[in-house]
Order: sequence, then structure tokens, then C-alpha cells
Amino acid sequence: MPNAPDDRPQAHRLPADADELHAPLRRPWHFPRWRRRLRARLPMNSDIEITRTVVGMPEMIRIRPRHLALAALGGGLGAAVRFIIAQTTPIWETLSLGTVIVNVVGPFLLGLLLQSLAERQESRRMRVIRLLTAVGFLGALTSYAQLAVDIVIVSERHHVLLAVAYGSATLIAGAGAVWLGVFTSKSWFRIVRQHERLVR
Repeated sequence: MPNAPDDRPQAHRLPADADELHAPLRRPWHFPRWRRRLRARLPMNSDIEITRTVVGMPEMIRIRPRHLALAALGGGLGAAVRFIIAQTTPIWETLSLGTVIVNVVGPFLLGLLLQSLAERQESRRMRVIRLLTAVGFLGALTSYAQLAVDIVIVSERHHVLLAVAYGSATLIAGAGAVWLGVFTSKSWFRIVRQHERLVR
């Protein structure tokens, strides 16, 4: 008597042979291999300074006057650059193009810098660069507080859709800029390491 067709659902079907039982699992389409290669090793927060003890446990670094001085110096330079950009770019419906520029360029540079620092060994020089550039300069260059003020002002002028679109587009562009900075840094270091292997 011929075997009856298998009417059981595919989820409960038993494997037909040993080869099917040990077949490798297929990676889902939404998790390609390049995502694993491009996983960032960024610090949790660029404003938090940590070190690692002998056993590898993270430990907060005490705030020192030179740390504050470096952050203040970088912040002053970043605020000055942001002011110059805001004053020299056009304004439309109280929306400044300069605010958009700094809120996209700043995240890109921050992602690029932090990923570049993560690719290197932690040292006093790297800490100085992070405090001066990431915490100070780029922290003051970006102006999401001004973004929030612009959204409220445009909303009060009965342009609610414009305000929502402006805020959403800026946040999405900023997040994309961070990813682009991380991607650029990781790609660059990968090319450098491959070139070093070929030279050897």
C-alpha cells in the first residue's frame, strides 16, 4: 500500500534522513553577514570616562581639573563654530539651515571619532582627544536644544506638520550620520589592516 501523503504542517514535520537532520541552519534574510562584521564597539557614552582594573571590571575615572579644562576648551571652540555657522546660513520660517548642518555633521564626526578611538589601545593621549573633541568640541557643536526650540516656535505659528517633519528628519539624519561615521571608520581600519598583512 503506498504511503499516504504527509498532511502535517511543515513546522512539525520530522526530517526525512540524517543529512536533513544535520543540515546547517539558514540565516534569516533580515540578518545578513555584513551586519555582524559592522557591529560597532563604541563606548556607552562619550561623556563617561571609565578605565578597567586588573580583573577587567570597569571603574569610573575621577574628575580632575585638567579634564574639566579640556572639555571647557573644546566646548568653547565648538560653540563658536556653531554660532558662526548659524549666522552665515539662510533661515526659512525661523528654521536655520545651520542647525540642520551641525546636527548632521556633528553626529557623523562623533561616530567617526569614537569608533576610531575604539579601534586603538586606550592611552592618556586617546583620553585627551576624547575629552577635547568628543565631549567638548562636538558636544557644543551639535545643538539639539535649539532643534527643540525651533520645533516649538514653528508649531506655535500653526505649521505643526512642518515642525514634526523637521524634527523627525533631523533625528533620522543624525542617527544615519552616526552609523555612516562608524561604517567609514571600521572600513578604513579594515583596509589598513589588510594592507599591513599584504606588506608583511
